[in-house]
Amino acid sequence: MTDFSNARQSLVSWVKDTLTGNVLEDNTLWESNPFNCYTTGILYPAGTVYESVDDEASEDDDNDASMASGAKKIRYQPPSSMGFSFYLDQSIQSIRVFYAGFSFTKAGKQNNRQTWKRNALVDDGGEEIEVALTESSRFTVMNTRALVDVKIRPHGTGKIVTVSLSNISSQPKEEKESERDATAKNSIFQAELSCFVSTDSLKDYPRVSHALLSEEEQELELRYKDERVYAIGHGVAVDWRIGETTTEFFSDFMPIVEVPQVTANAGKANKVLSFSFLKSIESDKSVFTQLSEFIDNYEDWIDSQHELAETGTFEEVKVAKRIVGRMEEAKQRMRSGLSRLRNDDYAQKAFALANKAMLMQMELNGPPKNGEPYSWRPFQLAFVLLALESSIDEDNDFRDCVDLIWFPTGGGKTEAYLGVMALVFVYRRLRYKNSGGGTAAIMRYTLRLLTSQQFIRACKVVSALEIIRTESGELGEEPFSVGLWLGSASSPNTFKQSLEALENRNYSKFVLQECPWCSTPFSHDNFSASENSFSFKCHHEGCELAKATKNILPFSVVDEALYASSPTLLIATVDKFARLPWEDRAVSFFGGATNRPPELVIQDELHLISGALGSIVGLYEVGFETILVSRGVYPKFIASTATIRQAKEQVQALFGREKSAVFPPVGIRQKDSYFAKEVPLSEKPGRLYVGYMAFGQTRTSCLEHLAAALVSAPNACFEEPELKDAWWTQMVYHGSLKGVGNSRTNFQSGVPKVQSSMLFNEFMKQLEQTDLSAANSLRDDKSARNSAFFNGVVPTTLLGNKDNVELFQRFFPARQLRVKSLTSNQTAEENAQVFQDLKASYENKAHSIDAVLATNMVSVGLDEPRLALMVINGQPLTTAEYIQASSRVGRGNTPGIVFTNYYKTQARSLSHYENFRAYHKSFYRYVEPSSITPFTHQVRKRALHAALVSAIRHAEGGLLKNSDAQELTYDNPLTQKIIRLMKTRIKSALVGDKTETKLLLEECEEHIARLIREWDKEASSATNLRYLAKDKSAESLLVSFDDAKTKTGLWETLNSMRNVEKTGLFEVDGGLEF
Repeated sequence: MTDFSNARQSLVSWVKDTLTGNVLEDNTLWESNPFNCYTTGILYPAGTVYESVDDEASEDDDNDASMASGAKKIRYQPPSSMGFSFYLDQSIQSIRVFYAGFSFTKAGKQNNRQTWKRNALVDDGGEEIEVALTESSRFTVMNTRALVDVKIRPHGTGKIVTVSLSNISSQPKEEKESERDATAKNSIFQAELSCFVSTDSLKDYPRVSHALLSEEEQELELRYKDERVYAIGHGVAVDWRIGETTTEFFSDFMPIVEVPQVTANAGKANKVLSFSFLKSIESDKSVFTQLSEFIDNYEDWIDSQHELAETGTFEEVKVAKRIVGRMEEAKQRMRSGLSRLRNDDYAQKAFALANKAMLMQMELNGPPKNGEPYSWRPFQLAFVLLALESSIDEDNDFRDCVDLIWFPTGGGKTEAYLGVMALVFVYRRLRYKNSGGGTAAIMRYTLRLLTSQQFIRACKVVSALEIIRTESGELGEEPFSVGLWLGSASSPNTFKQSLEALENRNYSKFVLQECPWCSTPFSHDNFSASENSFSFKCHHEGCELAKATKNILPFSVVDEALYASSPTLLIATVDKFARLPWEDRAVSFFGGATNRPPELVIQDELHLISGALGSIVGLYEVGFETILVSRGVYPKFIASTATIRQAKEQVQALFGREKSAVFPPVGIRQKDSYFAKEVPLSEKPGRLYVGYMAFGQTRTSCLEHLAAALVSAPNACFEEPELKDAWWTQMVYHGSLKGVGNSRTNFQSGVPKVQSSMLFNEFMKQLEQTDLSAANSLRDDKSARNSAFFNGVVPTTLLGNKDNVELFQRFFPARQLRVKSLTSNQTAEENAQVFQDLKASYENKAHSIDAVLATNMVSVGLDEPRLALMVINGQPLTTAEYIQASSRVGRGNTPGIVFTNYYKTQARSLSHYENFRAYHKSFYRYVEPSSITPFTHQVRKRALHAALVSAIRHAEGGLLKNSDAQELTYDNPLTQKIIRLMKTRIKSALVGDKTETKLLLEECEEHIARLIREWDKEASSATNLRYLAKDKSAESLLVSFDDAKTKTGLWETLNSMRNVEKTGLFEVDGGLEF
């Protein structure tokens, strides 16, 4: 069995040695300057100033203005010192400080190649001094080239000690010596600083007082109580090793932290998780016994948490009891759900058929690999029980509670809410036989990529339900169906567009490329398009779904088809709902004239609904829910995320619900919440995070050496094909399209050049160890390092030795880099091809990818098991984005590696670099709170009228038709009803100080009244008022922002929420593309 864990450590160590300082034969460096090889681990001479033309300040921006601003000169002083601080009690009298480093001096040329000599600045690999802690002190070290400073500051009951190493070298610049050579001569390379203290004297590094923390922050402090922070870095990362008697603090220019995986296969369970067992609930009453025991096991664990809650300080006990209280509530809701199953025949049958559907779609994968029956993960079944009652009963106390599934990426959140969805679909058909058709649930996402992927997953579950329906006879005549509601860039919006796509053989526009049930690949004949219809067909004789549906599959991706026949499940991006004020046909999604409106709303990746986008979505939500409530249904909201803070505030502002419940409820310690547990590193490798900061390079070029090292590492470290392929493809993640452009330039020029140098140096190092004579001969050979050499032509010097030839062929030819991009600038077809090529191993020369340059479009939804290596360019704006992006790698059998390429002039990069261990050991603690402000004047000005128009058009008895815009009056009962419902909804969503929210509510009420008056006045004065005039014979109530310069209308209105400026202003994307 391949040992990936040790192989990964070998690769990381090689990269670290290569970038900070290799072992040199005779301490000779064959380079024109050490900076060509080494990019970190360096203390530069004091006063060194780099000036470069670099547009560093605006790389986080992704708009044309920032790109047009042009480059500017940046002056930057690389660090001449490094250090760290720690906190000790007053009893300790002294500490030991260790330091080491090397310098380089320029030597003569050999065979027309420049060399440098490496010199140890201390003897025996390092020196150590004993330092008394009675007062601050300073020591001149390294032959007067450096200083060690130890500063003492009293704090509380102890003292903060800061130890630093500074370069004070100032050898004069020689005649004809370049500035770069002079800087290298005066720099300290491979700088090391360590400090040894008594373990008994250790104290946690001071943090914010407990009294100043919010309740959520207090809970985070308690949950991460065992992840103690003892030191902070200054200009370098700091780490520590705690021994029984002695603790070592040490600097680390490339810090490494392994973050454990989290498993969902936790908690005591047996056959109760089996779909096959649970679907028999109507006939096998032992199911109830097993489900009750399932909840009992959770209760037993909660009892242990009660005991743990009593073990802390007085403040900690209060915090712990709040945490345990949420566990008790979850348990009680699960019991209530089980009671509903006992006493409600419809609920019981819905549960049985939902489990049957989940089983059927799982069985499409063939027999279970481990021989165990297909089953829920414990938290998934628990969530179905917990959410069951509030999802089917509008009068349930938790109907207005937003249930938020919080689970690390890859844990199975989607299946949890798909299970609830399937249950609701069946229950609705059973309970409301005459009005249970139409759209029953709406699933919303923020990214088109994720939406398309989830569409395919949902199709499998709904396919199973449709097969069950055709066999049952109890679930109505209307098929269970799925519809995808996206912009025209992703799928056709009209039958005409679908016909054109089919004629042009642009099949990727239809999203589905194979039958979701039998997996038969689609060809031209599987798409049926005309000027007034579109459908998917499966002709496979063995397809159970095709047989049940007479070959016409119950899926649609064309807007006009969705309007004509509303799907049971509507999947859309949040920004598509900007179409509601414009599109009368969208009323079909709200029940039309015969069906109930949707009663279940699922919002995935909730953390992405924040900031400016979240604010505008929050305002549209007012109109959206007003429509549903006006039609007699108070919807149930379910959300999911892997990263969230202040969920209560975000949920209330977005959904207007004062209560929300995170599931699974967190435990008193972060490692165990019963349904989710941290996997010990001894049992399974975690994801390895490595920090890197190239202080001497510009932001546009700092990726070169790191990327080149990662390109070189597979050939340098491994001979086995399986290990070479494991980390062959690197995904480089960027915060902007501009960053992607910079990286592409690096991979086209700098990276190949540096790769050649690294491969040559490593090859020569290994050749010197086995055949020094051949190595010297090769250095004397002037033809070495020419293009033929790097293209794999074995030099004549090596031809006489088989081992030498094999060693050469292991390294060369150098990789000819195939670099691809995954960005929103590319078409769906181009991105789809990249996703496909990511599956190809390095041996597949035609399709394998060496590097893929990506933006945040891959931060959610990308699940390719082969990906195991990522570079994150610059610390992302939020920790949530960092966690989501980095979790894209290491999802298969190969343990993941994430290199964070920190930017030297980015404040957040430096902060996270200096506190690398503390941050990564508990980075869920550092997730920033999400903030949305839907009711500020700026946002209301943009979108409150759109929410109002949406509600008045699509409400029960609404002014739906285009010409109905003329009919509005202020005193109309419909108008007054909508005003009342919108006011109530807005009031429920206001978060914060009561006085402020009262004033804000008054502003919103006046704003709504003003809009109604404006509309009433326009309707009275206009000859033919339309929502959108088709010609000059009528006037428009609405006008697209994109068309505002050429057309008229009372209110400029968004067509999409796709583009959001960082100022909180919104731009329309592409006009009426929908």
